[in-house]
Amino acid sequence: MKTVLLISNTAWSFYKFRKGLITALVNQGLKVILVAPSDEFQQLLEALGTKFIPLKTLEGKSKNAFKDIAFVRELFEIYRSVTPHLIIQYTIKPNIYSSYVANRLKIPTIGVVTGLGYTFINKNIVSAISRRLYRMAFRLVGEVWFLNEEDREVFYRYRLVNPAKTHVINGEGVNCAEFDPGLFLSSIPAGQPLRFVLPARLLYDKGVLEYVEAAREIKMRYPDVEFNLLGFLNVNNPSAVSAATMQEWVDEGVVNYLGSKDDVRTTLISHHCVVLPSYREGMSMVLMESAALERPIIASNIPGCKQIVEDGKTGFLCRPKDKADLARQMEKFILLDQETRINMGRQARKKMMNEFSEQIIISGYMERIFELL
Repeated sequence: MKTVLLISNTAWSFYKFRKGLITALVNQGLKVILVAPSDEFQQLLEALGTKFIPLKTLEGKSKNAFKDIAFVRELFEIYRSVTPHLIIQYTIKPNIYSSYVANRLKIPTIGVVTGLGYTFINKNIVSAISRRLYRMAFRLVGEVWFLNEEDREVFYRYRLVNPAKTHVINGEGVNCAEFDPGLFLSSIPAGQPLRFVLPARLLYDKGVLEYVEAAREIKMRYPDVEFNLLGFLNVNNPSAVSAATMQEWVDEGVVNYLGSKDDVRTTLISHHCVVLPSYREGMSMVLMESAALERPIIASNIPGCKQIVEDGKTGFLCRPKDKADLARQMEKFILLDQETRINMGRQARKKMMNEFSEQIIISGYMERIFELL
């Protein structure tokens, strides 16, 4: 039996973004090993038929060289003990350090760049070091996959990867059967005020501040319109929104905070429009899920969002980091008639089924994986 090992910096991301892929690999008779720090999703992943190996030394935001050395040693121990035939790597530190270890042990690897994030949005010494480490690591891997063409172009521009090694996949794909509006008896009750929601890890890089400021402007003209935020607060990220700041916005009456949920479907479908004014995405999963649920979308005109939203057809695109333009796009949506909003949602789901279905993405994965095996 061939063994495929997947490594990432969180277990929840395996379950949230790659459950369909993992299930398909298991169903094909492969032994699937997942390596990540343990969290509450470990048991759910093991229930899919995988072996889960918890990482003890990976600290995603740590800049401590001794901890990184300990992480490398742990990877050597794991890879030697399970001897995988192929390793698929996600997120920055696994991509960088696993590439080195796998190369030393002569194990074929695929590095998947899920987004550029903080490393490329911000220009500082940490970003410069990260890019240098990427360049060194990606000399050692067999292939590097990107979720959109623009991210690949950024890696070309910084000369971080040999173009001959690269491949673009259309995100991780969305399960259109699981995110089917037909599963729900009703969506939005008649007569309910217009509701927007921003569902994401609550980071300033996701455009949360622009959303709040645009909401403040819109509510001056349309006081009944509701603006909600859904997602984790106080995440381990330099761009995180604090609970205290969130409470100030709520007390002001400009937004409501809905907390965080593992299953976002009922929340998404209970809103008229989903908003994500993000600064950078790999390929936004929550936007794909929202579109599959026939929700119109307002999102930044950036890689990872603009591929999902057809401006004027399935939603609207706004300029990134521009609260005034975001407010304009929100007002355009407010002024649409109900029939046009419904048609936008239907066109959004149609696009997901034709271009972003999980089955399309998984087929591409499986074809390449079996060629490498």
